[in-house]
Order: sequence, then structure tokens, then C-alpha cells
Amino acid sequence: MSNDSGVVFPVVGGMTGAGISANLGGIGLVGAFGGASVGIVGLTGIGIVTGSAVYGALKGLQEDDPAVWLACGTGGLGGIGIWANLGGIGVGVKGIALGFGAGSMAIAGGIAGLGAYGFYKILARSSPENRLYENLEFFDRITREYQEELFWRELAGEERSIEEEFATLQEEIATAAENREDSTEIAMTNKLSWQCWNFLKGHNASVNAVAIDPDGETIATTGDDRSIKLWNVRTGKRVYSFAGISEEIRAIAISSDGKSIVAGGFDRRISYWSLESKKYTSVFFARSSSPHSHDSVISAFAFSPDGRFIVSASADKTLRVWGKYTGELKRILNGHLDSINTVAISPDSQIIASGSEDKTIRLWTFDNSYRHRVFEGHLAGVTAVVFTRDGKYLISADRDRSIHIRDSNTRECIKSWIGHDRGILGLAIHPAKDLLASACDREIKLWNLRSGESIKTLLGTAPIVFSRDGRFLVSGSYGNTVKIWCEMVDTSEEIFLDSFLDSEDWWDILGVSKNATPPEVKRIYRTLARQYHPDVNPSKKAIIIMQKINRAYENFLRYISLQ
Repeated sequence: MSNDSGVVFPVVGGMTGAGISANLGGIGLVGAFGGASVGIVGLTGIGIVTGSAVYGALKGLQEDDPAVWLACGTGGLGGIGIWANLGGIGVGVKGIALGFGAGSMAIAGGIAGLGAYGFYKILARSSPENRLYENLEFFDRITREYQEELFWRELAGEERSIEEEFATLQEEIATAAENREDSTEIAMTNKLSWQCWNFLKGHNASVNAVAIDPDGETIATTGDDRSIKLWNVRTGKRVYSFAGISEEIRAIAISSDGKSIVAGGFDRRISYWSLESKKYTSVFFARSSSPHSHDSVISAFAFSPDGRFIVSASADKTLRVWGKYTGELKRILNGHLDSINTVAISPDSQIIASGSEDKTIRLWTFDNSYRHRVFEGHLAGVTAVVFTRDGKYLISADRDRSIHIRDSNTRECIKSWIGHDRGILGLAIHPAKDLLASACDREIKLWNLRSGESIKTLLGTAPIVFSRDGRFLVSGSYGNTVKIWCEMVDTSEEIFLDSFLDSEDWWDILGVSKNATPPEVKRIYRTLARQYHPDVNPSKKAIIIMQKINRAYENFLRYISLQ
């Protein structure tokens, strides 16, 4: 008898009980306690217990499990105890009365005991210590989700029947189980397997930019808290913090030799540090008479691969080219009609690409003329541009959710598609594979560059960047955290999200801002539940994480009830 076939017994029993009720009509119990009607629900329950008892008896005898006799005996004693306290009990069906004595009650109790044993064996069908928890937790979750769904729908003035709710939940879980290989974090698959390796927690406000040094050992992050933090990729530990910028930082970049870092933002100045000495080196000034590098917010940086220069982009509609070592302003590139959001430099350091709110991309040739070509076709502001490894193609994204691939020389659009359901804010290309990552403020998607096929969706946000060896992808997250994603080679390896499991804050665990709205939190919770629930995620760690997620969501509900 297979383990999975056990559920058939209580189902058939319940259907039989419902059929008896439908055919015989009203059934009642009569005794010293008075009289009580047993409707279709009661008979269905009795049928489920009886079916479970049959399964329990067969399973116990098959496994020679002494617990089956204990369950039967305990139930029988319970039945006799009920008879001793309540006296005679009778059943009335269509005018016919039947009496139950001590023997009949003992038999009924024994059946109930066997039913409890059989139900336990069904729930714990694969591993008693894990599967019992998994199924009980699942029943608890769908009950709570149903209650919560009713609450939100009442607020919205919508109503659905309980049958519709349970049908929807069952369909969701069944679909998730069928597509288990698409789990984005814990469950390992034979497909492209990007897993969340670690969380970086330390910023006090939104993270706006990330960078990785050429060795792939250090991550730099910055944002609205005006600090720059350095982290060890493998341990997730913070190794250093730079401070001193007076306003929110929008952009950072690490030089191709890994020796320096630049940052800029709302203070309109390019600040330059040595990564070796951890010392503040200089500020790049546009003019000797000006305290600023740009006339408006600095939005992006790019170091040339050959290490000779830095390009900065700004809301003042200009690109500025600076000498890396001297900080001398070499050239101001004018042409865009609106704020410039993004900049990239070709692998041979000969072409600068920029994307703007004016919906165009401009390619500037790095020579004395700085001549440029204009690429049109985007329907909204261009937010990200990246070159392919060979420099032949330029990939761009915009606030209208679209991704475009163009030939760098002919300007021909090779391929375009809608990538997300919200504006795209970041792009990154894998250094060794035909793999593109795109990000909005809710998710990250991985794409096959040749086919444009979506490979996987990750729970993260812009900004995003690949390490030079391609093993790591660093991204923003929903709160003030950063995620490190790792491309697992050994699919039997299990991930341990220690920083996640150590946190006790509901917003950290759910990966949202503490000020997130209830619908946003609920959406993230349901997404996480579909990923980590043991019925769809076979990892042992998933059980612990699901428990943590449930507690975090309960803490959130308590939090909003006090507001």
C-alpha cells in the first residue's frame, strides 16, 4: 500500500457518509442528554473517521505496529466511559430506533481510536517528524489565509464564498507543487539555480547603488543614509564604512584595478576614496570657482575598462569625462534634452553610451571629436544601458517596462520585449554567459539573451550588478537591505540564511519597509509562503523559514492592529 494512497480512504468514507445522509434524510441521537440531529456534516465526519480507521487498521497490520492496538484499546475504553456516564444511547432513522449498549459503544470507540491512528499515519506519510508538521501547518495557514482574505475583502467591499476561497488556495498549492523547480531560493533544481546566499543589513535608509570590486571579494553599497559600506562577499560581514557626504548618495563605482571608489548624488560632488588606504582622496571640481562637479544631482558613474578615465552622468543633462588620477575635467558632453539616468562604457573603452529621460540613447565615440549617434525607439525615460561582452550589442531598458537589444554599429533593433509589469530600473549582464538580469522595484528577472526567454524570477529589487567572475549577483531588497545571490554549481548544496534566521524584526524577515502598506506586506507574505511552504519546497531549511515567515506575518498583523 503506497503512502500517498492513504488519503483515498477518508475521502471515500466522507463521500459515503454524505451519500447516506442524502438518501436516508434526518438521523438523530437520543439519550440521557436529550436529543440531537446529525446532519450531512456530521455523517460526513463519521465517514471520514471510519475510512481513516480502515486505513489505520490495514497500515498497522502491514507494518506490525503495536501502536494500532493501543489506539484501538484506548478508543474502546473511551467508548465504554461515555456509555457509563451517559447511559443508553439510541439512533433514530425514519421512525426506526436502535439502541447502543456497552459493547456497541466500545466498538464505536475502537473505530474512533483507529480513525485517529489512521489520520496520523496519513499526515505523517513520508517522515513523521517533518510531514506531520508540514500538513498541520498547511491546514493552519489556509484557515488563517481564508480569515485574512475575508478581512481584506470586507474592507474592499468584495465577497467570495468559502468554497471559492478553498478552491483558489488548493489550485495555487497544486500549481506550486507542479512547478517546484521554479522556487527561487531554497529548493535546488537542475535548471539555472540562483539562490539567495546572504542578506546585508546595516543601512538605515534605501539602498540606491551597489558595486563589486574586480576580485569579487568586496561589495560596496550606498543610499539615502549618506554612507558607503564595504562588505565581504562570502561572509556578508561589514568590513568598513565611509562617511562625510552631506546628502543622499545616488551612484558609486569601483575602478577596474580595484584601488579606488567614487560616489556622488544630491550634493552634486564626485567624492573619491582610496580602497587600499581607506582614505578620502579628493573631490572633482568642474571649475576652480565652483564647489560642485555637476550643476544638479549625479545619477551614474562608469570607470573605463582601461582605467584611464571616469564618466559621470547628471540631471543637469550632461556627461562629464574626468581623468582618473588627476580628477581633471576633460570634457563636457552635451546633447541630451533631459536628465541623464545611466551611462556605460564599451569593453574596448572607445564608446560611451548614455540613456536619458528624453527617451533616447546616445553613443559617444571617445576621440577628440566626441561625435555621437542617437538611438530612438523607447517610449519612456531610459533607465539602464549595458554593453554585451564583445561590445557588439547595446541593451537598454526604460520606465515603460521594455528591454531593447541593438546593434552598436548599425543602430538596428535586434529584439525588444516587455520585461516587467512595472518600470525597469536596472540591467546587468553575466560576464561569461548569455544571461541578462533586469530589475524593477519588486522583482528581478533572468533572461536568455539569445531567445529572450525568461529563465527565473528572484525576490529582489534594483540596483543589480554581477561579479566579474559571474558567480554572484548583488541586488537591492524590499527594505534597507542588500541580497547576494549565488549561482550554485552543486545542486545538492543547501543554503543557510543565517542572517535571515537570526532576525526578529517582521519587516526584515518579510523583506519589506517598516512603512509598507498592508496590501504590499500581504502580497510579499503570500509570495514567500508559496516558495517556502514544505508542500512545494523539499529543503529541510524551508520548514524553519516558513515558521519564521508565519510568525513575522502574525507580528505584522498585531502591529497594524495597534496603529
